[in-house]
Amino acid sequence: MIGKHYIDEALRIRETYLKTIDEVLDKEKIINKYKVKVSNKMNILKDYVDNLEDDTITENIKKDLIKDTLNIEIELKNISKEIVPLLDIIEKLKKESKNLYNKIKEKYPELSEQDIQKEIFLNLKK
Repeated sequence: MIGKHYIDEALRIRETYLKTIDEVLDKEKIINKYKVKVSNKMNILKDYVDNLEDDTITENIKKDLIKDTLNIEIELKNISKEIVPLLDIIEKLKKESKNLYNKIKEKYPELSEQDIQKEIFLNLKK
C-alpha cells in the first residue's frame, strides 16, 4: 500500500537511529566509569583529610589530585564533544521521521496514523 521509497526511508531512519543510540549508550558506559573514578578519588581524599593530624595537605598530594581531576575533566569534555553530535543526529532523525510521516499522510490521506504505523512496522520486521 505505502510506496517502497517511503518504507525504505523509514528503514534508513530507524537503522540510523538504532546505531546512534548504541553509540550514545557506549559513551554512557564510559561516563559511568569516570563517575566511579571521581567517587573513588573523593573517598581517598576524604579518608586522607580525615586522618590528617593537622589541617594541611602536602603539595605533592595537592598536585596529584589536581592532575587527576584535570585529566578526568579533559576526558569527560572529549566524551561530551562526541555525544553532542550524536544527539544532533537524533534530533535530525526526529525531524526526518516527522517529515516522512507528513509526506506519507499527504500521499495517502485515507490512511490513519495507526494504519501507517502498522504497515511500516510490518516492513521493518522483514
